[in-house]
Amino acid sequence: MDARIRKAEIELTTLGSGVIAFGAWTFIKTALNYIFIGFDAVEDQDEITKTTVVILTWVIIAVDLLVRVYVGFSARAEGRNKRRKTPLYIILAGGVLFFTVIIALTEIVMLVLMTGGLLNLLVNIIIDITSGVMLLELMINAVRVRRYRKEVQKEVRDER
Repeated sequence: MDARIRKAEIELTTLGSGVIAFGAWTFIKTALNYIFIGFDAVEDQDEITKTTVVILTWVIIAVDLLVRVYVGFSARAEGRNKRRKTPLYIILAGGVLFFTVIIALTEIVMLVLMTGGLLNLLVNIIIDITSGVMLLELMINAVRVRRYRKEVQKEVRDER
């Protein structure tokens, strides 16, 4: 049983690091797109609309980064047996996964409908799918670690 727990803990720690990395990637990608390309979708709008879209985009990206960092560090802490009492980070991971799936599906529809910029969109789809798989694996491993630990605690109680 200890080997199974340790393997699941190592996977949880690694997946937590991956979630943090994907959050950083999203933030950096958005920053670079804004710096080098700008927000093309709002070029024809008035100045107030442009400013509002830019601010909302940065707020959403910052919240996404903060949630992913929280989920990642919480998973890493649980993987190192610095136990989290609440399942909040697992629930937040599910929320991020939900939005990641919606974004990936939207990008797939855009891929089918668009003719230009296909390579960039294809890379984004692959990254979003990878991020979604990582979040799903993180949730599964978090539940697995908790279940294994409960089984071990039950075995210890039964031996007494």
